[in-house]
Amino acid sequence: MLLLQRCPGGLCLFIRSKDFCRDLIKTLRENNELEGEYIYNKQIHVIEIRPDINYTSFLEGEYTKIYTKDQLKRCFRPDSKLLMILEKDPRYFNEYFQFIRKQFGNNITESSVRDHKQYDMMPNLNQEIMSYE
Repeated sequence: MLLLQRCPGGLCLFIRSKDFCRDLIKTLRENNELEGEYIYNKQIHVIEIRPDINYTSFLEGEYTKIYTKDQLKRCFRPDSKLLMILEKDPRYFNEYFQFIRKQFGNNITESSVRDHKQYDMMPNLNQEIMSYE
């Protein structure tokens, strides 16, 4: 995926045509999340979606509130790192702690990181959403 942009119906995924996947369209259609699709230019295919997620939670960095438990079970492998982040799984804490220390320096203490509400940084909306102001 190249870019994600809010559009009137929900979100627009701008995908390189060579990475385009018919299975994605099929799955989105089956889940009633597909709003439309079109070719943007020779290199880009656009998929308009209305995902069944808590989009506001994503924008606020509240990753544990984006999906329901059922969605997590259906969409992610039980051993996936992303699932551990989304569920704030204690098995992921050490890796998260090392990531935070790498980002902000070795003076960060383990006890200060344990109080974090999520196991990831807030999204950088300028990178996540095209034309974000």
